[in-house]
Amino acid sequence: MRIGSRRLLRDVGGVASRNERTFRTILSTNRTTVLMLVPCVAALLVLTAYPIAYSLRLTLFDWNLLEGAQNAQFIGLANFSRLLSDHVFAEDLWTTLRFSFVTVFLELFVGMALALILNSNLRGSRILRLVIMVPMVIAPISIGAIWRLLYHLERGHFNFFLSLLNIGPVAWLSDPSIAFGASVIVDIWKWSPLLALMFLAGLRAVPDEIYEAGNIDGASPTQTFLRLTLPMLQPHVAVAISIRLIDSFKTFDYLWMLTSGGPGRVTELLNIYTYRTGMRHFDMGYASTLSVFLMVLAAGSGLIVNRLMKRK
Repeated sequence: MRIGSRRLLRDVGGVASRNERTFRTILSTNRTTVLMLVPCVAALLVLTAYPIAYSLRLTLFDWNLLEGAQNAQFIGLANFSRLLSDHVFAEDLWTTLRFSFVTVFLELFVGMALALILNSNLRGSRILRLVIMVPMVIAPISIGAIWRLLYHLERGHFNFFLSLLNIGPVAWLSDPSIAFGASVIVDIWKWSPLLALMFLAGLRAVPDEIYEAGNIDGASPTQTFLRLTLPMLQPHVAVAISIRLIDSFKTFDYLWMLTSGGPGRVTELLNIYTYRTGMRHFDMGYASTLSVFLMVLAAGSGLIVNRLMKRK
């Protein structure tokens, strides 16, 4: 019994020492991880948290940039109540929502179609994969300049091809009934490749056995896509919608270069209105209020999409 007890004590002691060494290893690893994360967290706090906090503070003040910060007056939540009576804000909010949902909806279809073509392993699909990535790597300002030339009333390529069909020139950017659609086309051209690559990654992850089972059951290509492929792509679709919806609310650069919100305010999004308010009228308090509202709108839209997709 004494020998058995000694062995038991040695075994227990050995397990305890091994657990202690494992705990020390984990602790040292966690310390190293924390130390490596400190610069990243500090950079995020400086570049993200501080500007957001400063913008939130500005929403409580009436501050004209030309008068200096010392003349800023504390007005509480008056800037937020001003949103309710601002008809320009209401119109631009509707334009922003319409632009975001139309572009994201159409980009889903175009991106899915491109992904299916790229996944079919047709001849030249690798070259096509490189070609469709071009819009994503071009600077947004350059995109606005390029499409402004394409839409030019007299020297634009689109009107040149229309003239070959004996069709008169179209005022793509100056006609209020056309300018919005022309802006949507540019956004689809730029961001559909991103969704195509995301969907292509999902298609490559679908096991071949699923398609083989569908073929054995006699499913048509349409049934295979709707009942097998699309449900497997649901997580990728949710991520794609969330990313593009949030990003669409931030559209500014190429649209400013293309139309500057015109004609009238047909293509003026909330970002453009915020820029005009802060950089043209120097009303920094109200401009910060608009930007905070836009941030909440983008984050809330992303959360709603994620909730809806998880329920399905």
